[in-house]
Amino acid sequence: MLRRILSRTTEESVVECRHCGANVEPEADSCPGCGSTEIASYEIGS
Repeated sequence: MLRRILSRTTEESVVECRHCGANVEPEADSCPGCGSTEIASYEIGS
């Protein structure tokens, strides 16, 4: 069981504005800070 817990991979999604770098909710169509529609999404795994 310990081996299974330690071998788990965790993934985190980061969604941010490409114009100003603000964090954006995944379902948003535009940045709440600057209004840009250039939204980038990254999957970060460990």
